[in-house]
Amino acid sequence: MISQNFLNNVRDFAYGEEIKYRTPSKFQIDFAYQKGLALAEMLHANKEIVSAGTFLMDAMLGAAMTEGKPKEHAAMAEEKAKELFSEFPEITEEEKENILSCIRQHHGVERFSSLESEICCNADCYKFVSMEGVVGGMQHQRKMEKEAMIDLYLAKAEEKWNALSLPYCKRELEPQYQAVKALLQKMKENENQNKCNGG
Repeated sequence: MISQNFLNNVRDFAYGEEIKYRTPSKFQIDFAYQKGLALAEMLHANKEIVSAGTFLMDAMLGAAMTEGKPKEHAAMAEEKAKELFSEFPEITEEEKENILSCIRQHHGVERFSSLESEICCNADCYKFVSMEGVVGGMQHQRKMEKEAMIDLYLAKAEEKWNALSLPYCKRELEPQYQAVKALLQKMKENENQNKCNGG
């Protein structure tokens, strides 16, 4: 059984990593969590699993980036999740495996092992494919050169659009994805123009 105490611990760990590394931002953590919870409610999925998954899936990203191995952040988060599980013996093996799948599969897979893992992946996509996610993400972004940030968000928008799998999310986000791409392309053009003008 997943207790509120466990979920509080998971949330506090994610927030603590954000304070240390500023990646992902608290806005992005909360945004993915809220989207995940809304999707879990709508699709009658296990809300506790989704909550744990959304808090943990990118919790080790800052540490992984600092160590120069950002692609290993999901594997590092899995190991951290196992540590956290050890403090809560009431969590069943099935629940543990489902949470680990949420972490492992949050960048998308051909076949998700559970509805909860698919929801976590789709919730993660909202950070870079929705207008609210992009504007809020940029507003709370760690210090980055403007051009590098635009390039990052353009690449992430494409990656996350391709990772979206739930029909509801595709329908909701398609017009926003087009708007996000247009906005970022315009920002990129303006940056290039400024460079040409010596600005």
